Amino acid sequence: MLRQAAAATVGPVRIVLLARSADDWWEALRCEGDGVGDLLTGPATRRTFLHPLAMNPDARLKSYELAAEKFAGALGKPIPVGAPNELDASHFRIVLLLHMAALAAVEGVQVKGDQGILDWMLNRERGFWARLAEVRKLPTNAVEAILEAMALATLEGGVNSRLETIELLGRLGLLQDQPELVRDSVAGLLHETYPGDKWIEPMLPDLLGEHLVQVATDRNPKIIDAAFGQQPGGGEPAPA
Repeated sequence: MLRQAAAATVGPVRIVLLARSADDWWEALRCEGDGVGDLLTGPATRRTFLHPLAMNPDARLKSYELAAEKFAGALGKPIPVGAPNELDASHFRIVLLLHMAALAAVEGVQVKGDQGILDWMLNRERGFWARLAEVRKLPTNAVEAILEAMALATLEGGVNSRLETIELLGRLGLLQDQPELVRDSVAGLLHETYPGDKWIEPMLPDLLGEHLVQVATDRNPKIIDAAFGQQPGGGEPAPA
């Protein structure tokens, strides 16, 4: 896209890139040829730091109340009374956490701190997995298998097919004591729960996906090995 913009000869072109931070990807783009690097290092390019959506407690309260109202309407539940006591806390600079806290309040749960909010959101997902697993008559350890599989899928940016999902479960050594039909059922469950451009999308939003990976790798550090192609036993995969 940038290469085409640099070569454009008719009319002005404006491109907006939005990212959490300008990391290595930005420096790599600035070194590209075909006019891309010149475009990004020249006077036509500006970088602007975006401030938090809700800067002060009053703005955060309005955003929280609006989110709570919309969640309550969508879920058919009463609008919660009051707001968190810690609206001035630094983690509420991230409006996503503010809205997650509003969802928790609508569900009748009081959460505290950024980790408490993310733990509650992840446990909410796990409860959904547990209900689906029960309907499918999956074994009791299926929920933990789903947790680890979704962490690996998130690390890899998603999964492209049912076959790849079953291979992923095998890479972690998950459900090895279960029939292939069980692994296939878990793969189908993940596909139905997280569909998208890929057969299974990573856990979104990113903030929750990062928390999922943290929780899962704390429980099983071998997930990191699996993400980089090592087998559960610690060895390298056999050549094809």
